[in-house]
Amino acid sequence: MADYKSLVLSNDFKEYRKKQLVEIVTYINTLIKESSTSELKGALEMANRLVRLPSILVNDNDAKTELNAQILTDLIGISAGLVRQALED
Repeated sequence: MADYKSLVLSNDFKEYRKKQLVEIVTYINTLIKESSTSELKGALEMANRLVRLPSILVNDNDAKTELNAQILTDLIGISAGLVRQALED
C-alpha cells in the first residue's frame, strides 16, 4: 500500500478536512431531523470511517500519532458542530 504521509499532513488536506467535516455535520443534522434511527446509525458509522481514514493510509508511527491527535480534534469539532446546529434550530 502506498504511504500517503505527505498528502494527509499537507495544509491543502487540512483545508479539505475542514470542508469535509462541515459536510458531515450538515448531513448528520439533516438525518437527525428527518430520518430513521438505522439511517442515522449508518451515516455515523460512515462518518467515523471517513474521519479515521487518514490514519489508516500512513505507515509512519510519528505521522499516525499526529493524525490521531487531529482525528480527536475533528471528532470534537463534529460534536460541537452538531450541538451548535441543534441550538440554532
